[in-house]
Amino acid sequence: MCSSDLAPAPMPAAPAFELPKGGKEERMKALRAVVEACAETRKHLAAGQRPLLGRGSLDAQVAFVGEAPSAEEMAAGEAFAGPAGELLQKILAAAELAPADCYLVPVMTWRPEPPTQYGKRPPTARELAFNLPYLRAQLDVVAPRVVVALGAQAFEALHGRSPTITQARGQWFDLGGVPLLATYHPNYLLHNASATAKRTVWEDFLLLLERLGRPVSARQRGYFAAG
Repeated sequence: MCSSDLAPAPMPAAPAFELPKGGKEERMKALRAVVEACAETRKHLAAGQRPLLGRGSLDAQVAFVGEAPSAEEMAAGEAFAGPAGELLQKILAAAELAPADCYLVPVMTWRPEPPTQYGKRPPTARELAFNLPYLRAQLDVVAPRVVVALGAQAFEALHGRSPTITQARGQWFDLGGVPLLATYHPNYLLHNASATAKRTVWEDFLLLLERLGRPVSARQRGYFAAG
């Protein structure tokens, strides 16, 4: 379970809105206006911060959904900023997935406030539910062929608390007609850099490549495999 039991103030109902018809850039711009006008979202932003939406190609074949934003991401104003993002870029390069293939999006538009001034708190189920319409709207605009849930927070938001990410990784699920693949977040590899852990995540990316119909070289298939 990734949601904290240290629930802060009660959350309002999830926002309901409808994006205008039009091109992807126009619709994403309209979504940003909706999010930036959201009173609940603004309550969780520090001075000078903007809600964090995704980045990447609006014509992406794959949308990678990550954790709630970190302090570093909020300061940079960019999803997947920092070491986890750098590691993800290395994995994407090894998989030969170009920037034009990918849309990277956090599961929430703000960083969950920690219970103290130190530490990192995972989002509560209510925080995930409130932000889900904003996440789903981005996925609807991009309309990727595949969605990848990176870690427990993303998988819980998109699929539910069961099964756990350990049980779900490497498996395909249905997200409203779009294939959803669960795997570990790059942060997992930053804390567990063993060859076994790397191979586990890489096997999930091989499944992704196969689903996309991409050729997989013998060299790629052998990354981190036991000798």
